[in-house]
Amino acid sequence: MHTTLRSDDLFLFTRTAQVPKLSYSRHGHDYDSDHDHDNNDATAAAELKKKRTFRTYSYRGVSLEQLLDLSSEELRDVMHARVRRRMNRGLKRKPMGLIKKLRNAKAAAPPNEKPAAVKTHLRDMIVVPEMIGSVVAVYSGKEFNQVEIKPEMVGHYLAEFSISYRPVKHGRPGIGATHSSRFIPLNEGSAIVVTIHPDRASPDGHSPWNPTLLTKGICTSPILLPLSLASIKIPSSQICLSTCASQNNMALGTTLPFWPALLFTYLEPISLVLGWNAAWNSPRDFVAQQLPTAPLIVPDAALLLSYSLGSIFLLLAGFAILCTVVTREKRITKGYLLVAAAGDLGHMLANYKAMGPAVFWNFNGYNEIMWGNVAVTAFLHVNRLATVLGVFDQF
Repeated sequence: MHTTLRSDDLFLFTRTAQVPKLSYSRHGHDYDSDHDHDNNDATAAAELKKKRTFRTYSYRGVSLEQLLDLSSEELRDVMHARVRRRMNRGLKRKPMGLIKKLRNAKAAAPPNEKPAAVKTHLRDMIVVPEMIGSVVAVYSGKEFNQVEIKPEMVGHYLAEFSISYRPVKHGRPGIGATHSSRFIPLNEGSAIVVTIHPDRASPDGHSPWNPTLLTKGICTSPILLPLSLASIKIPSSQICLSTCASQNNMALGTTLPFWPALLFTYLEPISLVLGWNAAWNSPRDFVAQQLPTAPLIVPDAALLLSYSLGSIFLLLAGFAILCTVVTREKRITKGYLLVAAAGDLGHMLANYKAMGPAVFWNFNGYNEIMWGNVAVTAFLHVNRLATVLGVFDQF
């Protein structure tokens, strides 16, 4: 006998039928499908809770809220040693002014908006918790880089977030200073001195070179040196190479050409020392000869000015030697010449106002002191400008 199921009966059968449980055994434990389903739900809930957990910032175990509430002394104790030493010495006027500007920028900012950037050159400013949320435009040597202060920056310097424009590069050792420095390429402007030794024997056993004709040669290009030697066919046994500075450098121990070096490094300091000697040892005669007509009585105030002027002469002589011989920096020497040229104009203007036009332009009435005050000063002024402009040689 066959039983026919209708569609309604089939629907009821599927709703009321029970699905058998799947059970299995693993490592001596019995599991079923309901147990696995519960474990999956617990794992998913734990992962979801982990995703919703936010990381809170803390500086050396102190939370951000507590950092903002700390006093200056408590904040100093939390910082590392370098910052503690800086804070123990006290913050100067400029760092406190920067903090005040940042505080005002925060107060003036609209709600939910970043405050305006505050420009500063204080690259050594230490980031403190009060600066969090501010925008600082830190100077990098070329431009201002905007840095938004975040909690992770506390205790650091502003310079760490605004790299300087020109990186620090250390110089190279001189040629021959170390074993490896023998192969350092020559600097621009240097030269290779080729010394030919005619007394040395050539590879074939005899020397055909004339000592009076072959002495020294200079090749300013290291690339063209082998070509130059090959063109004159000199044996390698008779050649000695060395390096020297360019012909325009290091005249009389300075970076100046010969005549300016002789004038500003030796002659001018000697004349200034002579002027100091006259102002100190014969102050009355020194004051009386400043004008063609000597005064009858030299007051004590004039003697005091004579001693002071003599001290200035000695100081200028020291500056001349310092800026030409001791430093040997072209930039410093050129700046010294420009400043001294401006001082020459001021010295001649002072003589013009004190003498008056009639006495100043009457060169026939000049004595030796007046010639030194006017003519020698004008001569030095012209030579200073000519040296800076490269009239004597490239400088």
